[in-house]
Amino acid sequence: AKAEKVRFMKEFNNIKIIGLDNGYGNLKTANGIFAANVVCYDHEPAHAHDVLVYNGKYYVIGDGHREFTLDKVGNQDHYILTLAGIGQETGTLEPGKAADLIVTEADPLADLRALRHVELVMSRGQLHRAPQVKHRKNVEAELDRFL
Repeated sequence: AKAEKVRFMKEFNNIKIIGLDNGYGNLKTANGIFAANVVCYDHEPAHAHDVLVYNGKYYVIGDGHREFTLDKVGNQDHYILTLAGIGQETGTLEPGKAADLIVTEADPLADLRALRHVELVMSRGQLHRAPQVKHRKNVEAELDRFL
């Protein structure tokens, strides 16, 4: 029998919700954990095995630990680690593949109210920080049924 990777993503109205814990020591997902460190290169590193390519740069993920930063949401390394965590849960993130996603500070798997406080949105390849979200009463009423 072929082994299948167990996925713990939740689904809400055909939208997959992925929980990540992006700590200072480790990034944890439902399916794994790796050291929360990022080293950026302008060229492809020769001997790295966990590399994320983003905006023409090569990011080696998980080699050591990063320094403390007060604002993780505005920190580029935090964003790159979030992309790596999403990739660990869904497969790969690369040009030509769909990668629409939202980022919340709290874990929406533990409390769906976290979806009311969206920090970042990636849509059609465009990054939107602190997006202005339209509040629709009918959508919020649907969400309230699950809270």
